[in-house]
Amino acid sequence: MLKLSSQAPLVLLALVCAPQLARAEANDVAAAEKLFREGAAALKRGEVEPACAKLSQSNTLDPAIGTLGLLALCHERQGRTATALLEYRTVASLARSANQNERAVIASTRARELEAKVPRLELVLPKLGAELTIEVGERHVLPTELDAPIALDPGPVKVRVSADGYESWSQTLTLPAEGGVIRVAVPKLEPVESVSLEEDKPAAPAVAREMPHSAPPPPPPAAPRPRAPGPPPEAEPSVLAWGAIGIGVAGLAVGAAFGVNALSNNSKSAAHCSGNECDFDGVNLRARALRSATVSTLSFVGGSAMLATGLVLLFTRDREQPRLAAEVSSRSDGGFVSLRGRF
Repeated sequence: MLKLSSQAPLVLLALVCAPQLARAEANDVAAAEKLFREGAAALKRGEVEPACAKLSQSNTLDPAIGTLGLLALCHERQGRTATALLEYRTVASLARSANQNERAVIASTRARELEAKVPRLELVLPKLGAELTIEVGERHVLPTELDAPIALDPGPVKVRVSADGYESWSQTLTLPAEGGVIRVAVPKLEPVESVSLEEDKPAAPAVAREMPHSAPPPPPPAAPRPRAPGPPPEAEPSVLAWGAIGIGVAGLAVGAAFGVNALSNNSKSAAHCSGNECDFDGVNLRARALRSATVSTLSFVGGSAMLATGLVLLFTRDREQPRLAAEVSSRSDGGFVSLRGRF
């Protein structure tokens, strides 16, 4: 009988779920585009709060350089200057990597103009023989991050410093909208007063020296006999073989479908791009083409691996104890599939 590696069911599950994941991704892209257009229209009408909310949701569902750039502008108008500054810098970096030089220059210029308007907080920490926990608003800050003043959005913010065995310190500050550096010296934390439990503990009653009527302690229970391990359940080779072949064929079909989708989106982007310069629709179409191509490649490789696994299982089922293992892994820059065995 055949004995499969414990990773084989994970490979089968990954290929079975591939079509559902693809449909979910397509729904996210459509929803992100709808939210982007609604957010852009709201920002144009001056409705800053709902515009920022819609653009943020759109960028979460389907991150894009154009969406993040418009979200940075929305956060700047909202008064969240530190958040907008970080987003402008991110847009500039992504645009340079994508050879979108004009967009990179615009984002870098906006970041330089905004930098002077961002308030910063400088914390001077006390020397303490314990590790400090620093919270600024809802953000946990490491002591190494305080080598330079940290940029924050204007408005009220609560600062809290604590350590094990010490009383915590906190203070609410109001950061000005016109920028500048606010310097706060955190006082030395006071140790927590320890309470001795021995003083409040009642005295234990004296124990009699002789206990003539005490019963002998019961004998310890007998240890249960270990059971002999039974043979592990073995899977029917023909069922696993045909199942792997079927899923392999399904993976190849998914790869073909996404390959066609990648070619279609890449072709459509030509009408919106001039070389590496694209408008918003061109950027989105090229991003969809890249995602579809990645899913297509992984599906082809995974489907081929499962098809090969099924054929090996089918044609080696009469041999004695073959060992098979298949593995699929994916990363943001691609993935790999490995198949190893001994027959």
